[in-house]
Amino acid sequence: MTNEIFIQIALCSAVVGWCWVDILTPDRAIFDKVKAYYPLRLEKALNCTMCFSGWLSIFISCIYYICNYKLCSISDILYIVLMPMFTMKLVQLLEN
Repeated sequence: MTNEIFIQIALCSAVVGWCWVDILTPDRAIFDKVKAYYPLRLEKALNCTMCFSGWLSIFISCIYYICNYKLCSISDILYIVLMPMFTMKLVQLLEN
């Protein structure tokens, strides 16, 4: 069951990252003013679709693991480590 959840997390992270970076926050878009409030250290990661999606997938999967640590196994940690690569590949497929 956890395999499907991690795939859903990766897919949702890829779609949210792609929508946020490429549709909602580019110049002259709906939320283009939000970029003025980005911290300087995170500006590159928040403006890159692949970076943003990868970090988002790690964050969400870690939260899922913390909330359900009794249900998760050691192999789920491997999923968390590999999650950004899978998510970035999904973003690459979305962009093409």
